[in-house]
Amino acid sequence: MRVSTKMTLGLSATCLVIMGLRGYSQLRSEEHDLRAEVEREIRLLGDAVRVAIENSLRDRQMQDIQRLLGAADQMDPTVDILFYDAANQLRANSPGSSSDAMLERMSADSSATDRSGLVFDQARPVGRVVLTLPLHAEENTAQKPIGSLVLTRPLTEMARDLTETRRAILDSVLLLVLAATALQFVLGQIYVTRPLTTMARAMQKLRSNEWSSRLGYDRKDEVGLLGQEFDAMVVALEEARQRIAREIESRTNLERGLQQVDKLVTVGQISAGLAHEIGSPLQIMNGRARALLARDHSAEETRKHARVFAEQTDRITRIVDQLLQFARRRPARFAENNLVGPVRAVLELIEPTARRREVTIELQCAPEMPPVVSDVDQIQQIVLNLSKNALEASHPGGRITIRIGPSSLRTNGGSRLAPAARLEVEDDGSGMSADVLDKLFDPFFTTRSAEGGTGLGLAVVKAIVSEHGGGISASSTPGRGSRITVDLPLGGPHSQERIQEA
Repeated sequence: MRVSTKMTLGLSATCLVIMGLRGYSQLRSEEHDLRAEVEREIRLLGDAVRVAIENSLRDRQMQDIQRLLGAADQMDPTVDILFYDAANQLRANSPGSSSDAMLERMSADSSATDRSGLVFDQARPVGRVVLTLPLHAEENTAQKPIGSLVLTRPLTEMARDLTETRRAILDSVLLLVLAATALQFVLGQIYVTRPLTTMARAMQKLRSNEWSSRLGYDRKDEVGLLGQEFDAMVVALEEARQRIAREIESRTNLERGLQQVDKLVTVGQISAGLAHEIGSPLQIMNGRARALLARDHSAEETRKHARVFAEQTDRITRIVDQLLQFARRRPARFAENNLVGPVRAVLELIEPTARRREVTIELQCAPEMPPVVSDVDQIQQIVLNLSKNALEASHPGGRITIRIGPSSLRTNGGSRLAPAARLEVEDDGSGMSADVLDKLFDPFFTTRSAEGGTGLGLAVVKAIVSEHGGGISASSTPGRGSRITVDLPLGGPHSQERIQEA
């Protein structure tokens, strides 16, 4: 319902109540005045008739009383006059009048109490007023009354006057309410409905990115002030939008620059690590080659040097292969997969090695895990690298626990959570220090270089997790073990952006 309609209905109801109460009060006042007028007239007539009847009674002229009542009836046919004696017997009455129980009772009361009485009788369809007056034979009114005089008059005229007054009041109230309703409706349309409708359309245009919408109100009332504030808000929003656009552009340029710098840093780190990793076997190979050139060797010594050449070239080949795997992974093939299957397949591969090292591997899966949009081969590569690292850090009799359960990831904006699946690999091995944790996912960083570690396994894991739109973290306590946590969004790498846009 519109505001103007509500205001119109409210004003109409208020006018109706106020004018109704006023009309009711006026009607009651009119009824009181009419009753007072009727009472005054019938009392004047009653006093005149009573004096005449008392004079006739003193002269003992009953015929005069009857003629008097007949003359009074000719003067005002609407008034009935009845004369009762001390025994409450009807002695005379005006033509056309008759006695009833109410009149007889009021006559007896007036004779007994020596007081007049006036009653407005509304029991009949047409009401009447009844006046009783005590009669005295002597001028000394202290004596007991010898009878009573009863006058009745119908209230037809008063009822007609009240009906006309009621109709006039009702017509006035309805006319005023209709006029106020029409005026309020017109004013509401002009000053409330139209401005608010215009403002709503401007807001709709604003929501559709039409920033040129303005109201341009120059009114001096509250609606005009609201329109001016709306225009000011639109200007402020346009300025804020432009400022945000410039900030986004600046941030985009900055991110591109940071990405370029990060690429250069990564290239530098990889180059440094590659130089270190390949430099060592090259030095060994160079030394052995110079030793071969320096003097003649027996066949056994030559085969020994050849084995060293082969081992070091294999090492260089392995480093180059892992580097290529890190730098040029195949595009991921995303599909809905259950994490439990790939994890079990990897654990079956490393189970023999774990038994030889007397390490127990336990898999804990939450019931009814939903599928994850992921690449099965890359998930297996994550599990394999994490499990092998945990196995290398475990002591005989140790335990590796792999957990799969539900989780959540914050969207890029940081304001919403996206459903995710969590993969945890925990061991109770030697653990890592804080310095090692800080560099854990850096390319070519390894604590097992003597055992042939290249430092690319966790870097590959981190790259795969990032490609899936997930997150990876590590926690460790020296001497008590480590835990690697991987969170993967259920909807794939772009589900967080869709949730944030929604």
